[in-house]
Amino acid sequence: MEQLTDDVRKKRYGQYFSGTTIANTLLALLPETASIKTAIDPMVGNGDMLEAVYRGIPSIKKICGIDIDHKATVDCRKRIPMAEIFDKSAFEADDILNFCDWDLVITNPPYVRYQLLNSNGDYGLPTGDEIRSQLKELILNASHINDDERRLFFNIAEKYSGLADMAVPSWILCALITKKQGYLAMVVPETWLNRDYALPIHYLLIKTFEILTVVKDVDSVWFDNASVRTCLVIARKRERVLPYSECTGCTYILEAGKTLLGCESLVDRLKYKGKMGIDAVKSILNANVNVRDSGIYGASLDTKRLFYNLEMHLNEMSWVIEEDKDVTKDKNVLPNELASIIGDRYDILNLEEMGWYVGQGLRTGANEFFYANVLMNDRQSGQVIIQTRSWNNKKITTSAENIRMAIQNRNEVPGLCIKSTYLKKCVLYFADAVAPSDIGKLASEVSDQYRILDSEVDAYIRCGEEYNIPKKEKRYCDLSAVKPNEKRSQNGYLRFWYMLPKLQKRHEPDLCISRLCGKTAECLYVDNDCRNVVVDANFITLWNTGTIDNMTMFALLNSTWFKCYMELIGTRMGGGALKIEANQVRRVLFPRLTANIQNRLSELGKQLLNDESNFDYVRKLIDEQLFSQFGNNTEEISKQFAILLEKKLVERGAI
Repeated sequence: MEQLTDDVRKKRYGQYFSGTTIANTLLALLPETASIKTAIDPMVGNGDMLEAVYRGIPSIKKICGIDIDHKATVDCRKRIPMAEIFDKSAFEADDILNFCDWDLVITNPPYVRYQLLNSNGDYGLPTGDEIRSQLKELILNASHINDDERRLFFNIAEKYSGLADMAVPSWILCALITKKQGYLAMVVPETWLNRDYALPIHYLLIKTFEILTVVKDVDSVWFDNASVRTCLVIARKRERVLPYSECTGCTYILEAGKTLLGCESLVDRLKYKGKMGIDAVKSILNANVNVRDSGIYGASLDTKRLFYNLEMHLNEMSWVIEEDKDVTKDKNVLPNELASIIGDRYDILNLEEMGWYVGQGLRTGANEFFYANVLMNDRQSGQVIIQTRSWNNKKITTSAENIRMAIQNRNEVPGLCIKSTYLKKCVLYFADAVAPSDIGKLASEVSDQYRILDSEVDAYIRCGEEYNIPKKEKRYCDLSAVKPNEKRSQNGYLRFWYMLPKLQKRHEPDLCISRLCGKTAECLYVDNDCRNVVVDANFITLWNTGTIDNMTMFALLNSTWFKCYMELIGTRMGGGALKIEANQVRRVLFPRLTANIQNRLSELGKQLLNDESNFDYVRKLIDEQLFSQFGNNTEEISKQFAILLEKKLVERGAI
């Protein structure tokens, strides 16, 4: 077992301690009518949350904390002498968690990505599989829940995605131990609102809790050195598990900016009707009124709108109870921010319904080996000269049959159209060729199916087999993403490690979108002279199988509508970047277009092909056509979308 240094400890335990300002604010969001006699923090850390409870609720009778990190619990005991603090994993603490009904479960759960969870066993910490197993055991042994609750909790604990971070099992645990009419108060990553792996949590919460308040950190200032934004969530547990069709209620959404931050709370500088700070927030929540002022935005929202993506996928998920399926007629639900602008004046379709498919570009598993720069491409002779990457750093002359021109990064294209003249990179693609030194290893059934590679490429492949990659201490042929290229039969090799799988349409798309955006999301068009060009996994790729032509979709995916959509459902990263995944693009909805509108958009799409075009002006014309589908108030709708886009870009730090 490796010894944990301070840096490794924080990373492995997912420690981002809350601090007093966050803890005080979270506690203050509880309704004034809440009666709290018992409180627990099952991931207590250094005790920020419990200290806020101790100081903020003088009538508290029992305070308990649990943490797996002994160093943190020592500090916690010093801060809150009256609290009972236990050294263990919360997922193994059934004797403590079920000791009494907890009026308040308050915590900032550890943020540990699934990749780290899977290797935690090397450090003596529970892995993701162990946590799931322990959580299921807790649910089975819980004496304070009925059979309906047990079935719901167990089903979700058993089936939530293995790609989930630590917040997901933490949610399930905390929801489990909250007493009926008790309160759940949590600090969680903003991604809990829009990532697919959080859908079971949305389902669990809607059925078992009233989600009262969500406060968002719009300027990423609550935590130092955190790469994800965070939310504060307050929920009250229902008396019983409700059928999804009966799950009604509203949630108050409060967006707090950095200008409100103070020493005591996240909203010290907030002013509202003569009140300041926490008192001002309480006044807003009690009045349940919309507010829009410098540094703050607040409004009440139908809770199902908060989790709009859940309703779109309710029928597809294995963890959804059968009686909750087929309860919604309209599976296409817009994000609230968009629906609030256009009202109910829409007939909307997803991309698949429009005849388009979404995937991801080519993932080679070893870009340093498979990618090279093209120095010369002589179409007459069919010869190319390529420059290999720095580990090899050689010029190789070979047949053009052995490469496919490629685009790897957004900055390789100056405008919005990928043209052959821009392409300077290639992928080594030996789908039908074998190195001469490997001919004797081929199985007899395929020995006549391959042509022979030239000696320079053969030498390059042999270098790749011998080269030990620094840090990874592996050869290219031993990488986990490269090994599956190799296929064998009893008679010998069918394929070798250097042979990439057969390219699919997603690798040679009609359109593509960079997965990482510094500014707004943009769609690139693959020009007709680049139809065999390979697009890298740095891009989301789209291809057409229906009636919405390429130019029309190209225009739609460069509209303000799409840019706003991505700001709402994409993943905000550190440094102001936006990460876009294929499943997020698949969720995008567009209004049903008339034939006339499609034709006009197609013409506008053609204007975007010209690198000299005024893209902002063309986008304005695209928006006018798109928004005209929502009635006659096109100018006002365009204005509201422009305001929304700017707001989201400012929040993200892109402008």
